[in-house]
Amino acid sequence: AVNLAVLQYRYLNQTAKALTSFESILARDSGKLNGLSNNMIQLHLGAAYLKAKKFDPAKKMFTATVSRDPANVGVIDFITNTYRSENAHKELISFLQTVTRDIAGVGIYYALLGETLSEKVGNHADAINAYNNAIVLDPARSDFYNGLGLAIYRERNYDSALKAFIKATE
Repeated sequence: AVNLAVLQYRYLNQTAKALTSFESILARDSGKLNGLSNNMIQLHLGAAYLKAKKFDPAKKMFTATVSRDPANVGVIDFITNTYRSENAHKELISFLQTVTRDIAGVGIYYALLGETLSEKVGNHADAINAYNNAIVLDPARSDFYNGLGLAIYRERNYDSALKAFIKATE
C-alpha cells in the first residue's frame, strides 16, 4: 500500500489517492508501525501534501518527523529536496524557521535557512544571521562559513566575505 501511494503522488499524478492511502495507513496502523516506518510514511505524506499545495499539513508532517530525529541527514535531505522540487522556497523558509525555533542545537537547519534566504529570495541580511547561528552551534563546519561568505558577498561587502571564505579554509 505504501509503495503504491508513493507511485501515485510521484509518477501517476494521483496525489489525492496517495493522500487517502497514506492517511488511512497512519490511522489504521499507527500503533503497529516502528519508528522508521512511521517516519517514512509521514515523510511521504508530507511530500504528497506539498505536491497538492497543502502547505500547513505538509509542514506538520515534516516537523513531526524531524522532532523525533533532528540530526538525521536523510530526513533533512528528503524534506529540503521535496520543497525545492516543488519550488516552494517560501514554505521551506517557514518550515526551517519553525524547526530552528522549536528544536534546539542543530546547526544544519540554520545553514539551510541561510542558504534558502540568500539564494532563493535574496534576503541576505537574514541569511547572514542564520549562518551566524549555524556557526555558533557547529563552528567546525567549513560549509557554513562558505555559505556565510556567499551571503555577505551578495551584499557587496567583499572584505567581510573574504574573511568568511578564509575562515572556511582554516
